[in-house]
Amino acid sequence: MRVQLLMTIALCLGTLSCREPKKTTPQRDPEPEPIAKLTLAAPNLEAVQKLLGEGKYDDALAAVERELATHPDHPKLLFFQGFAHFNLKKYEAALVSFEKVRKTGVVSLELTISLSETLFYLQKFDECEKVLRDGMLKFPKAAALWYNLGGIYAEKKDLENAKKMYAEALLREPDFGPALYSLGDLYASEKVYDRATEMLNKLVQQEKYKEIAHAKLAIVLSYQKKWDEALTHVGELEKLNAASAKLLRDKIRVSQAFGELGELIKTKKCKEAKARLETIRKDFPGSPALPRAQELITRDCPR
Repeated sequence: MRVQLLMTIALCLGTLSCREPKKTTPQRDPEPEPIAKLTLAAPNLEAVQKLLGEGKYDDALAAVERELATHPDHPKLLFFQGFAHFNLKKYEAALVSFEKVRKTGVVSLELTISLSETLFYLQKFDECEKVLRDGMLKFPKAAALWYNLGGIYAEKKDLENAKKMYAEALLREPDFGPALYSLGDLYASEKVYDRATEMLNKLVQQEKYKEIAHAKLAIVLSYQKKWDEALTHVGELEKLNAASAKLLRDKIRVSQAFGELGELIKTKKCKEAKARLETIRKDFPGSPALPRAQELITRDCPR
């Protein structure tokens, strides 16, 4: 009996199943766990974005190429590639990259704008307009799309439709800086100065457009011979960009001098006109307008 018990214990230790029902099929030894498939690390988009933000477009392109080697057809990488090419003025290469993004199925406002601007610089205006009008259906509130379409009309010298598109952009975004500037510029070219200054005075309230707005306001006011107001804006510009302010101030002073000379000649104040011309010769000796001024003096104020 003792022998039988020992034999039973030994059997249980050997089989590890003395208290379990017998299996009809022998249990197979467990197979080793399969090795997990390696997952590629995500592309380092932040590093590329940093380079783009710093304006290091060649370095950004090199970084994109490295990432594309392991992440081919990654839409964000392709978009960054197109963005870098665009800023390097390699518009054909930018177009190739943006088209690749579109083929991945991405639909975004950023892509629509970038693609339209690339086509614009390539002067593919019909294709550009198609991209913009398709985008308007998908992103009807996007001011930039109407603004870019206005740019096409302006390039084609269709200024009425250009103004309409800029106005449409402002309906969607009243403070949209590019439209305020372009609409102001068009009004100035048509000598509708009150509307031009209205647009530019709105623009000058925006920090990132202050420099260009002060410069344009100075020019528009000088067209109207509002010299003091023009020079006030030059003074504001000087706080932001001293070199640009100096160039603009010199131009306005020349315009003012010759404008005043013209008025003296027109009103037959010949003595004052001749004295003014001599002052101009000393102040602006290299001015290309001097020969013409001398012609007018000779013609209208003979000795």
